[in-house]
Amino acid sequence: MLQQSLTYTTRSIHETLAFGEKLGRLLNGGELICLEGELGTGKTSLVQGIAMGMGITSGHVNSPTFTLHHEYQGRVSLHHLDLYRIEQPEEIEKLGLLDLLDDHQDIVIIEWADRSRGFLPNDRLRIRIQWEDENIRRFELNAVGPHYCDLLRQIETSLMNHKP
Repeated sequence: MLQQSLTYTTRSIHETLAFGEKLGRLLNGGELICLEGELGTGKTSLVQGIAMGMGITSGHVNSPTFTLHHEYQGRVSLHHLDLYRIEQPEEIEKLGLLDLLDDHQDIVIIEWADRSRGFLPNDRLRIRIQWEDENIRRFELNAVGPHYCDLLRQIETSLMNHKP
């Protein structure tokens, strides 16, 4: 199985948004991005940046913790899911996650994706966010599958060419 990893660090919310925006510009549709990390590490901020890169006003993007799913329209549809409150695997099926993953045209971003491990395809971009200190966050990106490894190379090139 083709895999590739990259680590990136941001030092402010502005840098996290800029990182997300760069990622959002590279997405074409059909991507699955799985976010993991403790409360407050910046998962939703990263999604706001991705949305900006897709042409979605970031002020409209918020965490779907209670609704579980938000859909936003940009150059392609963005489905933002939050599985923090999921307690049983059956809830994931009721949420329609499997149908969203079969679409292959929309972008699906899942916060707390580690709660859905048995339901997700192997090919995906996993981003684990960790605190370094109050402002610094470390993003560990792990791409599985040819499409996501190519995407990760594009992300790396974008980050090298344009520092936040």
